[in-house]
Amino acid sequence: MITNNKVLLWCFYAMIITLASSSLLSLAGEEVDLLWMMSGVSVAYFTIFCLLAFYLGVKAVKSKDLNAMNKLFMALVLVKLVTALVVVVAFLKAFEPTGKLFILPFIIAYVAYTVVEVVSLRSLMRTHR
Repeated sequence: MITNNKVLLWCFYAMIITLASSSLLSLAGEEVDLLWMMSGVSVAYFTIFCLLAFYLGVKAVKSKDLNAMNKLFMALVLVKLVTALVVVVAFLKAFEPTGKLFILPFIIAYVAYTVVEVVSLRSLMRTHR
């Protein structure tokens, strides 16, 4: 059975992946401050989103509606895409970076945390059938 501690551990692994990739990208020397700022924003945003998704998944699994998990998953995909776009556009407007490397930590975090989210929600579905 999946627990809150497992999800936190998986989020920690995703954070390590994001920060390790940011370390490698910072060696390129292009706007290093913005790169690390985007890494921090990405880790914070996706960790909160992932934990919220797990919390809502626990609620959906206990629901009497058999399609609750499917509805939740589709809603999470839409909300995550829209809010991720808002975060990137807000970052672009606020800091006006000249380089393009700043976006890579966000993309890496997006993929890593999406894997965590999918694995945790699938585990919830399996344990509560």
